[in-house]
Amino acid sequence: MNNIRVTREQVENDYPTIYQEFIENLRNSNSINKNIDLEKTNWFYSWGSFVKKAKTDEERVLRDLKNQEKDGMLFPERLDLEFSKIRVNITMEGGNFVRGDRAGKDLPLPESITKIVAETTKISMLLEQKEINNQNVINSIPEIDDSIVPRDQIDSLLSMVNQSYSDDEELDVDTILEKISSQGIESLTNEEKEFLDNQSN
Repeated sequence: MNNIRVTREQVENDYPTIYQEFIENLRNSNSINKNIDLEKTNWFYSWGSFVKKAKTDEERVLRDLKNQEKDGMLFPERLDLEFSKIRVNITMEGGNFVRGDRAGKDLPLPESITKIVAETTKISMLLEQKEINNQNVINSIPEIDDSIVPRDQIDSLLSMVNQSYSDDEELDVDTILEKISSQGIESLTNEEKEFLDNQSN
């Protein structure tokens, strides 16, 4: 899961019904913080990609075929696919009072999340296309916005294609992307940093 801190106003704008429900829950609770100044509340979004589990062999085959098809998708279609898999959780902290819930999948994604997902999708597609080299797909990928994903992180990620960790563990690009996106490059272990340095060189 990816996590970002957001403002109370962002949540009120993105999810007005959920926001109101959280505030009512707080005010009607038995918490010692039920009358906390709303300016002192903390709000967070967390999100991840979720796909319905295949229950039969037929569903598994169809899912695998769809995964293969995504490698040939142009960026707009691929981004729509990635957005369709995202589920968002909202959390409010008001002193000792904590309330969380998942937003319905029919609700639009917040702009703060769509921007991050768009940039990580661009990077994922570029990494995939290093092996596949479908020029139509590559040409459809817009320039990466390095105000959202810093350029040094982009360069490090793009240098990781077909590499492995020193203990021969297969590199999981999605996990690395998720970790850097949610926690920053400083969250990497010494081994991971050394690995990135080696790839950059």
